[in-house]
Amino acid sequence: MGIKKKRQSKRLTTRKREGMLKRARANERKKRRMDRKMQAKVERIPPSVLRTDEENMQYAEIKRMAKLRKMEYDEALRNSEKKEAYLDGILRLVSKSDVVIEVIDARDPDSSRNSEAEKIVSEHGKKLIMVLNYTQYVPREVVDEWKVHLKRDGNDCIEVTEEDMRQIGKETRIGIFGNPGSGKNFVLRGISRILEEKPNSVVVSVPLSKVTLSSILRGCHGLMGIAFRDYIEAIVKRIDRGEVSLRHGIPEFSNAEELLESICDVHGIRDESRSVCYMKASERFLEDFLRHKILFWRRVYSDENDLSFAFCQ
Repeated sequence: MGIKKKRQSKRLTTRKREGMLKRARANERKKRRMDRKMQAKVERIPPSVLRTDEENMQYAEIKRMAKLRKMEYDEALRNSEKKEAYLDGILRLVSKSDVVIEVIDARDPDSSRNSEAEKIVSEHGKKLIMVLNYTQYVPREVVDEWKVHLKRDGNDCIEVTEEDMRQIGKETRIGIFGNPGSGKNFVLRGISRILEEKPNSVVVSVPLSKVTLSSILRGCHGLMGIAFRDYIEAIVKRIDRGEVSLRHGIPEFSNAEELLESICDVHGIRDESRSVCYMKASERFLEDFLRHKILFWRRVYSDENDLSFAFCQ
């Protein structure tokens, strides 16, 4: 009787099973990649084509406002970080000074004051002198009104004149603070010239409390990250539009958008984004204010955007 041959098992070896599973996974990945490539090649209609022009404009405005809000948040965050640094500077200034001078822009004294710094000076019992700068660009009666108003808090309010500066003695240690561009170093040079020697001094720059129309016209803020068209509209409502048209060589306009469109056309300002075009046009428009070709000022008790304007030849 012969030996019965053993039947071969149909089970796969571990190596073969793992090899088959590996090839299956690789084929599945390859299939998914091919599906994605084919999907990308399929022509799809962009969402903007399915929307009306009005809906597209609304969508663009929503995106613009979202971007502005993010910029405002980032700016507020940076300002909060800077706040502690400038307050430390004010404390150091007060501790080293006999007399503290706050340089204020006469074109809008309220918006160029810093109440926190003034409070620190008062709490340390130091004398505060408010010096009005840029008075040459403001009518005399308006300057006198502000001087009377600012003195009501018990502080001295003077101008950069020889007669007023004489009250600061040569031996006096002076601390000077004010907004960026307020003229702190100009005031210090004026004191040095009148006293015929440079006094012992500390100078600190303090930020503005908030963005206002006058702070933009004074060049204290860039237009990036703020609703600059609202401020341009506030100017258009109060300024002589006919004179602006003559100066820029543009047609007559009735609102900020027409003004900015005309400036873009005259100066060839072109960009993919209308907001960027308008910002560049606004910067061109504001140059006359920074160069004192268009003067501006605010009266006592007037609204912060209620400015008066005058044109220089």
